[in-house]
Amino acid sequence: MEQKELESIRDKVLAEWDKGNLVYADIEDLKSVKLEEFIKQPLEGMLYDINRNDATILTYIDDPKWVNDFALTKLLEYYYNKCNSLKEENKFLEDELVKSIPIPQYKIGDVCVDKDGNEVTIVSIVADQYKYDANDYPYEKYEFFRAFENMYKVKK
Repeated sequence: MEQKELESIRDKVLAEWDKGNLVYADIEDLKSVKLEEFIKQPLEGMLYDINRNDATILTYIDDPKWVNDFALTKLLEYYYNKCNSLKEENKFLEDELVKSIPIPQYKIGDVCVDKDGNEVTIVSIVADQYKYDANDYPYEKYEFFRAFENMYKVKK
């Protein structure tokens, strides 16, 4: 390749990166893809797409660059697996946190008093939708009841 062509490729790669895109070479040409989309695939797919899977790297042992390519692949595998492990651990801790949050149980007929001393009687429970969505939006359920508690206190 001529110097001008190499510089053109460099400029394209850097310009696309500035736009949040990843550029890689496949069999046909250079491909540009949104980084956020590219990383949604499994690690094996990403490494395959950029020709950095083990099988491809090990076919180029006559080029000393293969050692660093292989090392980089192993680093990527480590961090990819570590990231997934932390996501799972975080999800577990988040679930445990939500389970530990005391959510008051109000019932129809409870008389509540607001901060100004006005009494209201609960005539219906509109929070059923929050209970229904609790698996998907546990904090929303918590925040709903927290807001309710801040507005009203149950009169004993």
